[in-house]
Amino acid sequence: MRTAFVDVGDGVTLRLGHWPGPQAARGSVLLLQGRTEFLEKYEETARDLIARRFHVFAFDWRGQGLSSRLLDNRLKGHVGRFEDYLHDLRGALAWMEGAGAAQPIWVLAHSVGAHLALRYLTAQGAEDGPRIAAGVLLAPMLGLGQSRTQAALMAVIARSAAGLGLSRTYAIGQADRGITDLGFDGNPLTTDRNRFEEHRRYLEVMPDVRLGGVTWGWLDAAMRSIRHLNGPDLAQRAVPPLLIAVAGGDRVVRNTAVSRVASRLPNARILHLAESAHEILRERDAIRAQCWRAVDDFLDGIGV
Repeated sequence: MRTAFVDVGDGVTLRLGHWPGPQAARGSVLLLQGRTEFLEKYEETARDLIARRFHVFAFDWRGQGLSSRLLDNRLKGHVGRFEDYLHDLRGALAWMEGAGAAQPIWVLAHSVGAHLALRYLTAQGAEDGPRIAAGVLLAPMLGLGQSRTQAALMAVIARSAAGLGLSRTYAIGQADRGITDLGFDGNPLTTDRNRFEEHRRYLEVMPDVRLGGVTWGWLDAAMRSIRHLNGPDLAQRAVPPLLIAVAGGDRVVRNTAVSRVASRLPNARILHLAESAHEILRERDAIRAQCWRAVDDFLDGIGV
């Protein structure tokens, strides 16, 4: 992996990564991480994509990895609005173009990254920026909470807390510790112990990439962005071909919300992975193989 640090123009510096593919590449893929993630965690996925003859690009979102942290306590997961993340995405795409990324460009995105990919893709006709030819969205964050009622209550509380000046304070139940600190048993990310332990080893040798829980400000921004994607005009928005993977054992995002949004998107197909936890490409080999077969079929079918 080659890395670069790029100022995206609002006082934030992003760490970007590039895994060069073969000279006669099929195109380029931009990996969009989930919350708390970092470039090194995607080494295995990058190798899988290079084997499929793609150039691979990725970056650490602001507030995580080795990109600029936004608060004095660097472990707090914070952002004022999700539009700032979209600014990061546009900056990364501009950097890719400057680096001579092979066309076409498509995105492989996970969780919060998949949410932000969908925000970008449903606005491609209205905003300046490089066009993305297709998207593979893995366990996208399109709903939080166990039910719509719980999500609505969560949104009201987060909005109220932010309005009271607590936006930079940890939300209830959040702290400096991360999910990996709690151990493998019962973790909501993966059923693959080896990949879980690999993640923990990265954090041990690279403590600066660690991230804890979210602030009230982050949660309020997330709920507002989820409402945006659930807007009544979603079905009328022009989007490129999408493959949306739903993890049957997901305890991080609400699958009913994912299915509801996906059913309203033109040009989208849904992949159900019944045995997968939230991090599909960090799962057991059999689950990963099932996902990759679907991705290969999808890309071949649309000519990427």
